[in-house]
Amino acid sequence: MRLNGMIAAGVLMEQGRAASHAWLPDGAWAMLPWETSPDELRARINQSYLMVLRDLQPR
Repeated sequence: MRLNGMIAAGVLMEQGRAASHAWLPDGAWAMLPWETSPDELRARINQSYLMVLRDLQPR
């Protein structure tokens, strides 16, 4: 899951709400646990999708 910055990823990891991604340990990528609520998952997946999509747009 892509998050909106390394600080946001770090905060979620410190709270135990996310873990570092094994293949993408640097940056704002994290894995959310299976126990994450459906509402939070939906919101974070949507946010992640929009960030990745924005980065793929030609400039």
